[in-house]
Amino acid sequence: MALLVASSLGVDVAFAEDRAEDVLVLEIARNRDFREVQRTLEASDARSICIKIKSGSYRLRHSLHINRSNVSLVGEAGTVLRLAKNAQAPVISVGPLSEYPEEWERIENVTIANLVIDGNKDYQESEYNQQRPWIRNNGIDARTVTGLRVEGVVCGNNRSGGLVVSWRCRDVVARACVFENNYFDGVAYYDSVGVYTVDCDLRRNRGAGVSIDNAVSEALFANCRIVDNRDVGVFARHSDGLMFYKSLVKGSGNWAFFLSHDEKGKGVFNVEIASCEIVENNGGVRMGSVTAKQSAANRVVLSSFARNDLRGRGAISTAGAPLDRLEGGWNPVGNEGADLPDGPYSKRLYQALNTYDSLVAAPES
Repeated sequence: MALLVASSLGVDVAFAEDRAEDVLVLEIARNRDFREVQRTLEASDARSICIKIKSGSYRLRHSLHINRSNVSLVGEAGTVLRLAKNAQAPVISVGPLSEYPEEWERIENVTIANLVIDGNKDYQESEYNQQRPWIRNNGIDARTVTGLRVEGVVCGNNRSGGLVVSWRCRDVVARACVFENNYFDGVAYYDSVGVYTVDCDLRRNRGAGVSIDNAVSEALFANCRIVDNRDVGVFARHSDGLMFYKSLVKGSGNWAFFLSHDEKGKGVFNVEIASCEIVENNGGVRMGSVTAKQSAANRVVLSSFARNDLRGRGAISTAGAPLDRLEGGWNPVGNEGADLPDGPYSKRLYQALNTYDSLVAAPES
């Protein structure tokens, strides 16, 4: 799926209201910077807002900022949002922009779907936002959000990362998306709980395909393809309960997985790499931590390795902290119904797959 090229198509905005259920529907035809939509998002007292974007290319001079609950942003086929030259901003920001977001600023139930997001990175001078230097110029930047869903989005060419989730986000789903050609990482998750990345392509990013740090817990990657990233496929430290299931990691310029600890010695715990295919990387799975106090209870389960021996690096190696490789036929009791074959998978993985199913099946508020 190629990243499309956007161009400016004028300034027409059409609004339609449906107050029967207190839902405001905005239909956008042509709008260079979405300023009218931004004013409506900030002023409306509707219970929910649905923004429908007509097919076409739009050039955004400023971020589209969603900072209220119950918003859907949905594009028709062929909808492209491209950041204008020297905008120095995220394309879409979700949640509070304060330097240190507080709980009272939390928003809920935001959907972004069926869009091509182009950060126009070659024409941005910096990864930092001009007005708020603590904000990075990502494709989608989410902070202090519960219930974010990103579906059918191609997000690339951003000056920082593709999708970046931070500041205590919860119950985030990225499904059937492509995160490609970003200056740093395809996706980066920080300080969040319950992030589910399913059936996504994370490819050709200058940094990592996936970067995880700063107290992330319960993050699932299932049926993903992490391919041809210039640095590592997956970088992770200071996190607990990361799960990679039935995913391909291929062609990384560095390790397929690099697991380690931060400067305070906070590493990774309960990482599970299950039924994954790890091929043609510059090294397989590397544990960079030295002691079990830094990182422990991590394992590779029923995963295959091939041609990861460039520069003498092997399939699995460690600087000293434990990293187990498991094969076999144990099936946990009490987890009937999960779509997993018999095998030495953890209860945590079964629960994560079931939680993901419940999140995508839940009706939107």
